[in-house]
Amino acid sequence: MNSLSFLLWLQSLRTPVADSLAIGASSLGSEEAYLIVLTTIYLCIGHRLGFHMFVVFLLSVFVNSELKLLFATERPYVLYPEQLHPLYVESGGGYAFPSGHSQGAAVVGGILSVRAGDRPTRAALLLVVAAIAFSRLYLGVHWPADVIGGLLIGGAFVLGYLVLLGAWAAAGRSLGFTLPLLLILLGSAAIFGLGYGEGVCVRTAGVLLGSGIGYLLLERRGGYKAQAPPWTQVAKVLVAVVVLLGLRTGLKLVLGEAPWANAARYAVIGLTSAYLLPLLFCLAYNLRKRWPKYAETLQQEDD
Repeated sequence: MNSLSFLLWLQSLRTPVADSLAIGASSLGSEEAYLIVLTTIYLCIGHRLGFHMFVVFLLSVFVNSELKLLFATERPYVLYPEQLHPLYVESGGGYAFPSGHSQGAAVVGGILSVRAGDRPTRAALLLVVAAIAFSRLYLGVHWPADVIGGLLIGGAFVLGYLVLLGAWAAAGRSLGFTLPLLLILLGSAAIFGLGYGEGVCVRTAGVLLGSGIGYLLLERRGGYKAQAPPWTQVAKVLVAVVVLLGLRTGLKLVLGEAPWANAARYAVIGLTSAYLLPLLFCLAYNLRKRWPKYAETLQQEDD
């Protein structure tokens, strides 16, 4: 069975329920979903792990974009429009190889599964990765080679991250502030310049710049304690989603869609998620902690 026959076979198995499940699984690999997931990890699990994942994921996105241009593989429904009828086609624009959804899922799910403390969690994470990857085939927006390539490249990023992290930890080194800032500035400028005109690269450069500066500022303040009671974590995530998606939409209306404007918009989003939101939550925590004393003082004044 060749790739076209396989996609046609999957197409013949479609049902309304399966279609909805596949679209839902594919949506887990969207830009909005990763923005929420990575920000949640940063705010609720650990800002250092979150920043590591931000950097690895953003580099993966840039490489994926450049590989797409290099291989210039047409989508299956573009080559066979009369035979293949894709679903959720708005998630599958541009060239096909490698699959960005599969590669992103492999990076995020792979790092989290390695860091997970128990087998059920690891199995669940890998199942999500598999579901996202398979959904791209079921929806008819990718060739099997695109999905396999995305998974392998994503896995390579995870492996590279673990090797570098292990080597750095073994050396017991610290970069300080100036050198990381320089690397972030140079990396963002390089991604912006090399991918100028490509929306994905422009957004990637902006997020890397904003989140990198935000992370360094947060570290300079002494870090951020992510652990909190469950309801507090839920509240933090809800506030973050509202603020970040609001900025994403609002700044687009204000700044427009020029490359520099998109880079600036996502830099603000990155800075907000990596520094301003943690700062806001720290201030709220301190206020809540000190509120009984404030209330007692006010009560004494009233008496």
